[in-house]
Amino acid sequence: MNYVVYLDVFLIINTFMDFLILVIAKSLIKPRTTINRCILGAVLGGVMSVIALLIPFKIIWLRFITSYIFICLIMCKIAFKTKGIRNNVRNMCIVYIVTFSIGGAMNALYYYTTFGLVVNRILSGYYVNTLNVIRFISIALITYLITEFLLKVFMKNKASNTRLFQTRIWIKEKYVDIVALLDTGNLLCEPISGRKVHVIEYEAVKDIIEKENGFYRVIPYNSVGNSKGLLNAIEVDLIEVENEGNLPLKLEKQIIALYDKKLASDGKFEGLLHSSIKESINGY
Repeated sequence: MNYVVYLDVFLIINTFMDFLILVIAKSLIKPRTTINRCILGAVLGGVMSVIALLIPFKIIWLRFITSYIFICLIMCKIAFKTKGIRNNVRNMCIVYIVTFSIGGAMNALYYYTTFGLVVNRILSGYYVNTLNVIRFISIALITYLITEFLLKVFMKNKASNTRLFQTRIWIKEKYVDIVALLDTGNLLCEPISGRKVHVIEYEAVKDIIEKENGFYRVIPYNSVGNSKGLLNAIEVDLIEVENEGNLPLKLEKQIIALYDKKLASDGKFEGLLHSSIKESINGY
């Protein structure tokens, strides 16, 4: 069976879909890039897809590498200015997750809802014979708008679970004020007693830590993308956390793990409060 491929239609569809995918992936990756770079990456991806289609590959795996790995890698590097093997692989995985999600959403929207029937009748219906490419782009665009809306809802919900609080840490009669992040992902506990552990940058509290206090315990940790390790920890007398204009939340005899690097690359916070205090924060 012979198939007829219209290269102009193939180029338009590929470029359009690549652009939608890169824009959505950009929202997830949050790189320092622009829409113009996404457009450039999409156009180059579309052109390279046409070239790959025209090359008569005799080896199947060579076509696979060219079409699904090399082209995606170039698109990511252009759109997101990615450096490093790990970052490139991560971004490519995100792009393909978005690709499969959009593909599934488009099929579901077109074949399993009355919306698909309505769009089909409007675009190619009873009065006008419209090109399939217009129908495809319309479905893709509507899918993109729905995906963007759901993504914004998800990101807004995620942001509501990640808040910064003015925090005061007391050791004897000394204290320091820091900005701490309450992140639901912080589930760190002392392995023997099971007590909750807050993570604080050592530089932020070193002035109130006396040598005789010592680091009397270590806390094992394992973060996403990093290997396992150990953190020195001490017990502090009190942690006070701002509480929406009310009296501060007071946490007595708390364990803090001392992190010797920066917790936030932009310096916005210096500590990670344990997720268990979430329910105690007024209005959270």
